[in-house]
Amino acid sequence: MIGLFTTILLISLAAVGVLVLGAVRRDEPSAKTAGPVVALLGLVLVTLSTGVYAWLGRPAGWTEQRADADVGYLRAAKVNEARRQADLMADDAGAQKREALAHLDVGQYAEAVEALDRAIALGGRETDLLAQKVFALWYRDGRRFTDESNALVAEILAKNPHEVQTRMLLGQDAFLQGRWEAAVKEWRTLLESGVAPEKTRALKNAIAKAEAEMAHQEN
Repeated sequence: MIGLFTTILLISLAAVGVLVLGAVRRDEPSAKTAGPVVALLGLVLVTLSTGVYAWLGRPAGWTEQRADADVGYLRAAKVNEARRQADLMADDAGAQKREALAHLDVGQYAEAVEALDRAIALGGRETDLLAQKVFALWYRDGRRFTDESNALVAEILAKNPHEVQTRMLLGQDAFLQGRWEAAVKEWRTLLESGVAPEKTRALKNAIAKAEAEMAHQEN
């Protein structure tokens, strides 16, 4: 697009130059020729500059839109490749799980649940697969727990009382519903167990926010 407008600009300037040379060769008075030529040249430059700006928009905005489009394209490509691999390795639980994670990454929660069901059927009811399914179900069902997801939570915690993703999600759900004490309980369970040292700071911040909400409610 930029090359097109540059070409038009050069052609227009060349045309103006031809007019100037023609005027000089006809020995027209320079005072009479200079004014109209300069005015024409200015009009050409302003018009083309405005056209370029209108066509391309602000450079920063155009760059941001291009970046967003690139990110969307890369995510879509990732999902398509994961789906292709899952189709090629239909009996591989890992391939089905990778497809599910690709769907989760772009917010396709229903598709993630379907892929996780295939992974569970192939790989068994492993805690990490069940936890991923609870996560996908919670978002798919409008950020709420249903009978299905509650049953999975009970199964997960019976196998591993400190399953990190599930406890984090239980705390998040409680916080969003204004059940501050329940949220603190879930997050403190993880914090005190030490099973997720990389999440220590996040857990402490979350607990502090919930306790602040409790204090505000009491006042």
